[in-house]
Amino acid sequence: MLNSELQRLFSSCPLMETVIIQDWDIQRNENRKTNKRRNIIISSQCLQFFELIDRYHERLGSAVNCLNCSTKISAPYVKYFKCTGFLREDFSLENLSSLVSAHLEMRWRDKREADETAETYSDLLAEEKELFSKRMMRYLGAVHNVHHLTLLSGFLEVLLQAPGTSNRYSPQLCNLETLKLEMMFTRGSVRSIAYSLKISPIIRNLIFMSKESNLADVGDDWEAEYSSTGMFPHLKSVEIREVEGSDNELKFLIFLLKKSTVLEKVGITGLLNLGMLSETGFVCVLCLKHPAWRVSGLDEMDNSSPTR
Repeated sequence: MLNSELQRLFSSCPLMETVIIQDWDIQRNENRKTNKRRNIIISSQCLQFFELIDRYHERLGSAVNCLNCSTKISAPYVKYFKCTGFLREDFSLENLSSLVSAHLEMRWRDKREADETAETYSDLLAEEKELFSKRMMRYLGAVHNVHHLTLLSGFLEVLLQAPGTSNRYSPQLCNLETLKLEMMFTRGSVRSIAYSLKISPIIRNLIFMSKESNLADVGDDWEAEYSSTGMFPHLKSVEIREVEGSDNELKFLIFLLKKSTVLEKVGITGLLNLGMLSETGFVCVLCLKHPAWRVSGLDEMDNSSPTR
């Protein structure tokens, strides 16, 4: 599909409210021959549900030398927006002022290649980390009105990779109530989550899935950036899925318990490695409606056997 054809589609259907574009291949053949910048414009005054899913990508090489992929999106009345793309592509999210729910997945690798790991992002060039970090911050600013937000591991890994990023950019997710994450328990991801919570003053629900946890120790010094004890004054529910019981998972859970003054419920589900025993599924729910219960609940989680 050519960009001109895409423009005709929107102009011929001005009242179209739902659009799903999947595994698209707009102008790539042309760009191979002409080496021109690929500028894609998606603009609609009536669009309310929009999914842009790009899971397969040609090998583009270094992101620093590949700035010829640009997608401009303007949809002032869209309420749901899902974007699955690549870090090497530049998305210009210009007007999403009515957004209620957003899902942002940015990957480095094509899904037809090997699965991404923590090393995938730690091995990026310094210039790529700087570029990707700025882009992710810009995307957060573009969805600042959202109430429900989903971020996947690639987004979190690069969000704060560039030194001083959190000081230079300060988007505020003032309406965000529910944050859903898929994360690897790396130092980068943990810092990004803490930062995302910090800029979400009314966040009530946090849901995250542990994708990879048996990693290098995240350390403790990152917590110094978030020293206030009541940082998350409205956070009431935390759900952690696919927990493996790693030190990094436990450290982050303790961090949340310390910083959340009204936290009422922590749900933990996943796999527990019990020494010589095979992995066993478990579900654990802590009800924390009083500060004193919060401490005893944490002790019980450490010392008692899991509920099956």
